[in-house]
Amino acid sequence: MKQAVLNLQGANCAACVFAIEHLGRKVNGVSHIRVHAAEHKVYVRFSGDRSSLEALCAIVAKLGHSAAVDEQSIRDVPADIS
Repeated sequence: MKQAVLNLQGANCAACVFAIEHLGRKVNGVSHIRVHAAEHKVYVRFSGDRSSLEALCAIVAKLGHSAAVDEQSIRDVPADIS
């Protein structure tokens, strides 16, 4: 499992946030997605397959906004020790 941040432009309203999160949860490999409009960021946990991130960027574009992967943000998610 990996995590990444997408830099988001143009999605400022609650409806935009809802649409990105709702559609993003349907992307194969995405286990968690949270949009923070004030920070212009999308926080994602995914299987590690980059096509998941590309699909999220495509969804954002179809909604009339833009998103780009912050390459330096991609990291492995530590395994739970519980």
